[in-house]
Amino acid sequence: MIRPAVVADAAAITEVHLGGWLAAYRGIMPDDLLDNLDFEARRARWHDNLANGSRSLVDEHDGVVRGFSGYGPCRDPDKAGAGEVYALYVGQQWWGQEVGEALLDAAVEGLRREGYAEFVLWVLRDNARARRFYEKQGWVFDGTEQVSQWGPVESRYVYRATA
Repeated sequence: MIRPAVVADAAAITEVHLGGWLAAYRGIMPDDLLDNLDFEARRARWHDNLANGSRSLVDEHDGVVRGFSGYGPCRDPDKAGAGEVYALYVGQQWWGQEVGEALLDAAVEGLRREGYAEFVLWVLRDNARARRFYEKQGWVFDGTEQVSQWGPVESRYVYRATA
């Protein structure tokens, strides 16, 4: 079941988030960064984000948060008026079980309800698995790249809603 995330989900979201980094980013992100992820600091950040109205969704099944997504207005100056999927992570044990697809669809639907017709997201350029996932869902690399705050290059994907 996909539902809005609440403050009580902060620890579960953090587990999925950091687990996703460890499972997907080894060899892409600096090892030092991955080896020193701070669960408590990230949990506190999620707690604050959720307490302050973050647009985040969780996929919960039998009381277990299997994944999450977050969305809102696009932060890119050249895409003013677009919506953005800020994050999408699924616990590794649920990869390939359509949890990511459902969370992505729910985030896009949330953005549609807010009036957006174009959407963007950023994905690490060297994360081939994630890029294949987004492309399969109809997202297209628009040629824009930037260096992330952690060093690796990110690629921007766009999606345009259809009626």
